[in-house]
Amino acid sequence: MDFIKKHLEKFLLAAALLALIGVAGLLAWKVEKLSEFVNAGLSGPSRKLPLKPTPTGAYSNAIAGLTSPTLWQTNSADPFHTDIEVIRPTQGLTQIVAQAKVLTKPFTLDRITRQQCKYVFKSYIGQGEHFAINDGRRTFIVAKVGGKIWSPTPPVYDTGFVVTKFEKKEVFVEKPGIPGKSARDVSELTIQRGTEPPLVLPLNQIIDEREPAALIICMADNQNQSVRKGQSILCGGRIYNVVDITLRQVIIVDEQTKEKLTISKE
Repeated sequence: MDFIKKHLEKFLLAAALLALIGVAGLLAWKVEKLSEFVNAGLSGPSRKLPLKPTPTGAYSNAIAGLTSPTLWQTNSADPFHTDIEVIRPTQGLTQIVAQAKVLTKPFTLDRITRQQCKYVFKSYIGQGEHFAINDGRRTFIVAKVGGKIWSPTPPVYDTGFVVTKFEKKEVFVEKPGIPGKSARDVSELTIQRGTEPPLVLPLNQIIDEREPAALIICMADNQNQSVRKGQSILCGGRIYNVVDITLRQVIIVDEQTKEKLTISKE
């Protein structure tokens, strides 16, 4: 027992040395295998396959198409009803000429409506002074007949209308639960803008505008347009003037050709 204790360190050192020798041998074996694998990859296959030539015709055609692109041919297809033809350039020209033709039916009618007049006669004082006219956003006070409907305080706003006449009126009507008849004020205020026909505004009543409005559809761009009499509109690169609107149809005139077109519900 004393012999083992005395030489224990030597036995441990010998065992560690043997383990180290084993690890070194294993590493040497792995290095040899790895070297064989790398050398095999570098040397390549023992028998080389012949290379096949790649056809270059497709690439040559693509390069030729880029240097000399194909020109557009005449295309009369018109999915958006614009009736525009694209013409192939000639004699080396690079621009594309678009020819717009007059459409046989440039518009269709959606509906005709009468809109409410935005001016309402709200009140007055005495026998006809200090008239209050409201336009939906503000109330104008006009001192007397002949005064213009405007707001002199900043921001200044001028409607262009002038009070041209006031007529005081009363009617007697029966009211439920009240014996006899009661007086009701139905006075009228007349206003006018420039040379336009005058507007007669009954007290505290909303009236319709004089002229109806129409909603038409431009077939060239499939866009809705709200129009009134005397208005000019653009459709398909041409200008049309609205000369009349009735409750059944819209009459327009081509500004260039002076052709008269009637648009009505089909």
